[in-house]
Amino acid sequence: MIIDSIKESRKTEKNCCPAGDFFAAKRLFIPAIATSLDALAVGAGIAFSGTSTIIFPALTMGIVTAVCSGTAVLLGKYLQKTLRHTIFLSIAGGLAIIAVGCKILWEHLHN
Repeated sequence: MIIDSIKESRKTEKNCCPAGDFFAAKRLFIPAIATSLDALAVGAGIAFSGTSTIIFPALTMGIVTAVCSGTAVLLGKYLQKTLRHTIFLSIAGGLAIIAVGCKILWEHLHN
């Protein structure tokens, strides 16, 4: 089943993402909600930490986010040119997200 889906993804890889559809409202809705919930959690964490000013934490988070996002975009473009099949990048990204989730779960269960 997994092998069949990988074979199928290789066949339709060139036509899977039309350029005009990427920024459609229906595709951006779930990431927008997730980003809002993440920002709410960070804001509540800063509020409960007793920090008197939010300027330094906000600037720090903004700079770190910009650097990490820029690095990820450049790395993704480089790897896409290097690896002809982007299915490997999708699998690596999924495994990275699963690893982060497992790490967070491990920390919460063992504290």
